[in-house]
Amino acid sequence: LSTYYKQIDSVFGQVSSGRTVNSALDQFVSAMQTVATTPQDPVAQGADVSAGQTLAQTLNQVSASIQSIRQGTDTALSADVTTLNNSLTSIASLNSQISELQAEGQTTAALQDQRDQALTQVAQLMGVSSFVTSDGSMVVLTTTGQTLVDAVGAANFSYTSAGNVTATTNLSSLKLNGADVTNLVTTGSMGALLQLRDTALPGLTAQLNQFTNNLFNAAAVTQSTLPFTNSGAAPAAGDTFTATIDGSTYNTSALPANPTMSSIADALNVQFKARASIAVGGGAPQAGDTFTATIDGTPYASV
Repeated sequence: LSTYYKQIDSVFGQVSSGRTVNSALDQFVSAMQTVATTPQDPVAQGADVSAGQTLAQTLNQVSASIQSIRQGTDTALSADVTTLNNSLTSIASLNSQISELQAEGQTTAALQDQRDQALTQVAQLMGVSSFVTSDGSMVVLTTTGQTLVDAVGAANFSYTSAGNVTATTNLSSLKLNGADVTNLVTTGSMGALLQLRDTALPGLTAQLNQFTNNLFNAAAVTQSTLPFTNSGAAPAAGDTFTATIDGSTYNTSALPANPTMSSIADALNVQFKARASIAVGGGAPQAGDTFTATIDGTPYASV
């Protein structure tokens, strides 16, 4: 856990480094405040766009890094399962040798040492208990009572590594002789890896998503109607349109001859840059939304 939490700390960065989510957010808020005070200042607009891009990149990097760490736990679990199976098989094999030698009255001390080392390896991976029977064989059990080694032989764990892991990847269950025991393994390194994989890291992703959603909602344009006006008769090449958004008035760049509403939207994109996505019909822009404008008394709608 300590090893992985250090990785998580490095993802979020040191407060004094200037490369944290908080730092990127502070710079974005400052740029937003500046552009709100001087909305038609191209320098302020450019700085706002840059700060927004930096914040988005920072959030994306943090999100990707969390999944990278989660992928690391997935890979480590697969390696641990291989080690666990090898150790259990070793204990079962040594049991047979020890029982035979004990029946013949020969010393088994060296083999018992090897078996104890294998048991120690198992105990580092997951919680177990054990006892030795009268014939010298060792029985190994999980802390929840499943038999891992007995006179019959060794049990077998299975786990399939996912390879590339994203927030939506369905990761493998941990199985013991084909039965799902993921929720039963809570101790040892495997228990820690499962806790990180299934609880701690997805929890971080959920918090990051909530933060991003809250940020989007706070920064979104809230005005749902955009009245457009022009100063002459029919629209002509070079005309500009005025948009009132959240009570502030903005002019578009020059339009082409016979402009469509799509042309007006493109002009707004050029003008507003970071605010190119403008809410129409209430709330954040959705697929199928249209722009509407009244020009010389005639209503028009975008395609």
